[in-house]
Amino acid sequence: MDEKGFRFWLRLRSRDLIVGLFAYLLSTVLLVGFLAFGYPYVREILALQIAFAAVAVALGVMTWLWIDGAIDDLKALVKDVPESEEDSAIVGKFRKTPFPLFRILTFVLILATTAGFLYAIFASL
Repeated sequence: MDEKGFRFWLRLRSRDLIVGLFAYLLSTVLLVGFLAFGYPYVREILALQIAFAAVAVALGVMTWLWIDGAIDDLKALVKDVPESEEDSAIVGKFRKTPFPLFRILTFVLILATTAGFLYAIFASL
């Protein structure tokens, strides 16, 4: 891959990762706010509990796929570093990045957050 293409894909997938994390953070804060302020109403209506659970699970799955795909593509870019960039210190650090650990951490954090939402909504049943 040429230098221009490498930088394009690196920039694109890095932005995808940042936007995915920001979108998940914002959505999580909104869901927590919904739970905090709407919980007395949600607790009484099972359909709202099921809808909230579906949104929490769908958000978790979609975010995990989005972020995991971005991490996987960044890992693949390690193999496509152009020769002109090979000697830079940042590429050396890029090659040492523990991508599998980031993928596992992302999965565990999203799973824990989703499980927390499900527990919070169904704990009163």
